[in-house]
Amino acid sequence: MKKVLILIVAVICLVGYSLCDLPVHCMPDKTPGEWSFQLTEQNLSKEQALEKCQLKAPLTPSRKFTVTLSTPTLAKDESGNEGNWHNVYDQGFELVIGGNKYFAFFEYAEQGRTIVSKCGNTFTGLYHEAAVGPKKWGCYKATKTSKVEPSVFSINEPVSASNEIVTANEINKLADTWTATDEYTEDYESKLVPLRRFKALIPDNKLAIPIPAAINKDLPSTVDWRNVSGVNYVSPVRNQASCGSCFSFASTAALEARINIASKNTKHVVLSPQDIVSCSPYSQGCNGGFPYLVFKYGEDFGLQTEECYTYEAADTKCTKDKCPGNKRNYVTDYQYIGGYVGGSNEQNIMEALTHGPVVLNFLVYADFTRYRGGIYIRKSTVIKGGHSVLGVGYGEENGQKYWIVKNSWGGDWGENGFFKIRRGADEAGIESMGPSFATPVI
Repeated sequence: MKKVLILIVAVICLVGYSLCDLPVHCMPDKTPGEWSFQLTEQNLSKEQALEKCQLKAPLTPSRKFTVTLSTPTLAKDESGNEGNWHNVYDQGFELVIGGNKYFAFFEYAEQGRTIVSKCGNTFTGLYHEAAVGPKKWGCYKATKTSKVEPSVFSINEPVSASNEIVTANEINKLADTWTATDEYTEDYESKLVPLRRFKALIPDNKLAIPIPAAINKDLPSTVDWRNVSGVNYVSPVRNQASCGSCFSFASTAALEARINIASKNTKHVVLSPQDIVSCSPYSQGCNGGFPYLVFKYGEDFGLQTEECYTYEAADTKCTKDKCPGNKRNYVTDYQYIGGYVGGSNEQNIMEALTHGPVVLNFLVYADFTRYRGGIYIRKSTVIKGGHSVLGVGYGEENGQKYWIVKNSWGGDWGENGFFKIRRGADEAGIESMGPSFATPVI
């Protein structure tokens, strides 16, 4: 479990300029226990909350309560109310209890190239009614009642991969289930962000391989949402360009497909990744974010359409309503597959895919950007970063099981913008790194 979580916290979006999350590193095993929540009155609009509840904003609480978090997801407050909670990777945690939802990032301090994560404290966060488009908001901070030692790490310099596989010819000599190419016109390799933060924590050339789950024989042998009795429910492939917005593209693509499925392909919506990049208080723009928090943003604030908020591949100032009066698209029931980060496996991902596409995350090795076709099984040993993508199905070919995945690097990459990757062996972490999905409100 611990190795899996170490891999999870290393996810960074590949196409962009810097780290894709806040530089805080709190392993999930530090979170369970008793926490004291200090809250302002719940009398703010969401616009007021966004202004007053910013990350490092001071807090003048008017009330407090305590809650005990138990593994894996049970929460119980001092009044006996029960609820649930979830770590959002190593960044923070969300609590749902007593009719409200609470989310805040863990506190950290930067001391030069050293980061001190204060995993027993949160920054100022937002709380609100547990509802779609909540109306009543407030600010809070949380502190663990028992002492938690800080987590200290240094941001490492980029590590050169000059001795790694670099050409398609070298890759093709090693790979027998997939082919590589040097013919792409776009140089993806030059856009990758090296794995600076946690390189020292990731075992060289090792991945956590979970115990294989017993596969339910009642599940279909093949699922492909691009072709269900001749009907395609998956929206077109897009290109995230030079912005670390993979988390936004994968999440919106999942919702677009599930809207198509729920509406029987009568309601085609293209959602705006730029709305998330520019406006979400739960993400870090072109520096990245996490799909779970994109879905949370969709429930709390709603998502604008691409027509209203065109993608610019840049950090731009948020324009709240690009199309005044235009209906936002809301989501609900966002969740990690398996119930929590680290709870996913081949079996429950397959089960989730029978209901619609899901967001997958994985580690990208040096050979992956040259993928042309076939079933990807890594031959490289150098991790370049992490990536969020859309799982649209699964299958098997010549005895090799695979996932079918939609990328966000344009239709000229891979198999018309898609790729297949080995299934059942946690290839590059694709089965263990917090896959998630949400339900669109139609």
